[in-house]
Amino acid sequence: MGDIGKPDRIEATPVLAQVGVWVDKIFRVLVGFLRPQSLLVLVLFGFLLVAMPLIFAVMSGALSMGRLAGKSEKVVYQAVKTTQSSRMLMEQLVDMERSARQYQVLEDPELLDVFTQTHNKFTETIQDILALSDNINIRRKVQELTAKEQELYDNLTRRESILKMGQNIHHDFAHLNELASTLWEESIRVVGKEVDNLDKAAHFAQQRMLRQTILLVPTTLVLVVIFTYLIARPIRQLDAAIRRLGAGHFDNPIMVSGPRDLEDLGKRLDWLRKRLVQLEDEKQGFLRNVSHEFKTPLATVREGSELLVDEIVGKLSAEQREVVELLRSGSIQLQRLIENLLDYQRIASQSIALNLGVSDLNRTITSVLSDQKILMMSKGLILDARLQKNVSIRADEEKVKSIISNLFSNAIKYSPHGGTVTVTLSQREATARLEVCDEGPGIAMSEREQIFDMFYQGHEEPAWNIRGTGLGLAIVREYVLAHHGSVQVIEQKHGRSGAGFRVDLPLYIGREDT
Repeated sequence: MGDIGKPDRIEATPVLAQVGVWVDKIFRVLVGFLRPQSLLVLVLFGFLLVAMPLIFAVMSGALSMGRLAGKSEKVVYQAVKTTQSSRMLMEQLVDMERSARQYQVLEDPELLDVFTQTHNKFTETIQDILALSDNINIRRKVQELTAKEQELYDNLTRRESILKMGQNIHHDFAHLNELASTLWEESIRVVGKEVDNLDKAAHFAQQRMLRQTILLVPTTLVLVVIFTYLIARPIRQLDAAIRRLGAGHFDNPIMVSGPRDLEDLGKRLDWLRKRLVQLEDEKQGFLRNVSHEFKTPLATVREGSELLVDEIVGKLSAEQREVVELLRSGSIQLQRLIENLLDYQRIASQSIALNLGVSDLNRTITSVLSDQKILMMSKGLILDARLQKNVSIRADEEKVKSIISNLFSNAIKYSPHGGTVTVTLSQREATARLEVCDEGPGIAMSEREQIFDMFYQGHEEPAWNIRGTGLGLAIVREYVLAHHGSVQVIEQKHGRSGAGFRVDLPLYIGREDT
């Protein structure tokens, strides 16, 4: 079964590949066509193209309404004129009959002239009707009426005939009046039929406009979506590129597809990215070299201060011991700053490697506090340690020591002389919670979002005269997140002043691997 299926897939793959190539070519052609020199041109072109269906719909509707208006005007005009002319024929026949009867009685030649004039007007009215209407029934009735009237006129214009006809004149004119009345009724019927046709034409035009609207609205929406995408895509690409640069991610090249001016802007941003990469490499190299260059003489200073404190080279007086203790504490603080720089270098290069193992958090905290004892004594600080026992976590012990050391040294730096530093370790369900609080000036609400940023230092001056690098809390956050924990600023309890930090780390549950 599997062998039978393989040839089908082998034959289908080139076909799908060819289809994909053609689709890609068509897309590239469309993108190339819709990629003008500037964003403004693209916006104007898109606006014009989106407006085209609407303009077409408006113009088509206007033309349809114009045709309907012209046709209705013509129908109304023909209806009025045909009806008037038909009634005029009936009135003219009445005048002709009156003139003929009066001539029979009075035999006045002028009456015969009046009869002839009325006949001529009748003929003109007939011509008007023929010119106005092309309806076959009306033209046939008009021709019949014209023939009968002309025959009667020819008979009546002979003096002997008009005098001999007598009462037959009434009968002949009655027949003509009947024909004229029939013509008038036919005209009204034709006008009604034209009105019905006009109503049907209006309904058809309305339906056509509705169909056009149904077709053009989706077309317009599709064009709006296309041009919105074409306009928004390069802007989104620029926004994403700027955000990556702001976040310090310089690895991916910046490519912007769209109008050529935005593409040029993307190229300039990519140049800026390369320049930032170069500067970042130079900065990392500088920090690496300076940190390593500092560590050797610092180790000598620390070793010398330790020898002096242990009085290996001789007894120290009280004043000398105080100076040596300050020298020792200063070297410890300087070593902490150098370690922060090295930690920052590892964090900036995204090379945080964790050497995981099970650690007793109580023991780790006690070890760090012991290392900081001299700094606390130099400021006369009181340590209030409330550490729960048997709190184990699976972590990189050196990274955890760095977390605790930075929080604790930060509390020492901002605590006033004779103040209290509170360190609390507790267990909350599956979490180990460490809290470090001091009695310093505290952290303003406006700074709590920025306090964990690299190189950010608060506005409050530390009680310790040595200002830090602004890396301690940033390193704390990165190391805590690397251990899938959390760190936050907390409010002091019972209305006390000072800053407080809370670190939550996952507890170790189970046995350590052997």
